[in-house]
Amino acid sequence: MKKLTLDASYSSDKESLYEYLNKKIQLQENNLDAVYGYFAAITEDMQVTLVNAQKLKENLGNYGGSFIKMLQKAEQRNRHLK
Repeated sequence: MKKLTLDASYSSDKESLYEYLNKKIQLQENNLDAVYGYFAAITEDMQVTLVNAQKLKENLGNYGGSFIKMLQKAEQRNRHLK
């Protein structure tokens, strides 16, 4: 099983969030739909861990909360995400 750890402490704003994500995964665009699309398309088991999630909410406000909800939704819809 592949493991992906995302550390939200590297995300002080949207730009830094997507800069960090693009170092970890290949995104077509820098938006929530693109991140969701990436995780929805996973066909091998992958454990995704979001650390320092509170920092995401603190730094990005509602957008940080939406990002967390998007990850949860992707996990619910794709049996390969753990």
